[in-house]
Amino acid sequence: MKIAEFPLDLLVCPKDGAILEKGDNSLRCSCCDRIYSIRSGIPIFFSDQEWNELYVADGGEHYASEEPFQLAPDDRGYLALRGDENYGQVLDLGCGDGVFSSKIPGEYRSYCVDVTETGLRRLQRRRMDNLVPVLASGFELPFSDSTFDTALYVFVVEHLAPDGDLHMLLELRRVLNDGGKLIYTTDTPFFDRYMVRWTNLLLRREWIKQDHSSPTGHINLLTMQQSRALVRRAGFHIEAEHPYWMGTRFPLWIRLVTFLRKWLPTQVCEDYLTSKYTLILTKNDQGRSS
Repeated sequence: MKIAEFPLDLLVCPKDGAILEKGDNSLRCSCCDRIYSIRSGIPIFFSDQEWNELYVADGGEHYASEEPFQLAPDDRGYLALRGDENYGQVLDLGCGDGVFSSKIPGEYRSYCVDVTETGLRRLQRRRMDNLVPVLASGFELPFSDSTFDTALYVFVVEHLAPDGDLHMLLELRRVLNDGGKLIYTTDTPFFDRYMVRWTNLLLRREWIKQDHSSPTGHINLLTMQQSRALVRRAGFHIEAEHPYWMGTRFPLWIRLVTFLRKWLPTQVCEDYLTSKYTLILTKNDQGRSS
């Protein structure tokens, strides 16, 4: 994407929120004079090559691939959980290669933000003009307050240090419009730590153990109850919840889970019978709680 074609209308300086002025393959803050380069169509507000290399190594051949992930033709992705198709301006934070924005209708634009340039390069291979790659930190987004109508926050929180999860949600709340919706999805601790390896062995004939220790691994797995407390602290209201029950491909297992859900406490079922969950969030009028 040429710089003349790059959609600058929403981008601001992440340090002071000032307007960015277009230069030769760069953006300059009109207030603090910081210069942000644009490299092969990607504005660079954050750069950590070591983290990018760790990301690629941690994901093996999948993350190192040049080709983007693809959803199944009938899979509308997590955007479908918004409840309507009034997506407006979309932010996809922690987008990877934009797989969860790839089903967005052409009349909407998604600003796809990640800290890994590798993923954003794969995003560009989708050849979708309404997906805008931005290399930036989720702790310091280059957007003004109340910019977005929809925000995707899918499989991100588990990668954050425990003291960073609240910080990033507060930044998301800042850039979300009043009436906007945040789609928050993460893995459940029990499934991710103990069941993933067996699921992959059964379905893919691969023995895969999740990384729970490296900087790019799943170091902050939260139960649904923990996520509820976290998002409320950040000033969000939970509009809807979508737990994903384990074993939905196997009829006998579905019957067992259905039976157990009738007799076991709700929290036990959430903790041990789900693989992941999605919370649909709106901004709480009262703001952040202590």
